Amino acid sequence: MIARMTLPLLKHRDPVALVVLVAVFIAIGIARFPLPVVLVVAVPASVAITWWIRRRAAA
Repeated sequence: MIARMTLPLLKHRDPVALVVLVAVFIAIGIARFPLPVVLVVAVPASVAITWWIRRRAAA
């Protein structure tokens, strides 16, 4: 199940998605931070980084 969920991220090779994926895995799995705290930080950060990159590419 997890492999099927991560397959689209690995197939498109989006560097932002891979960095966020690894950062969230480390924060939750290794550093043992609570899931809600990690998501409150990771989701807006991911959206902001993606928006900024796409805005720069369009200009």
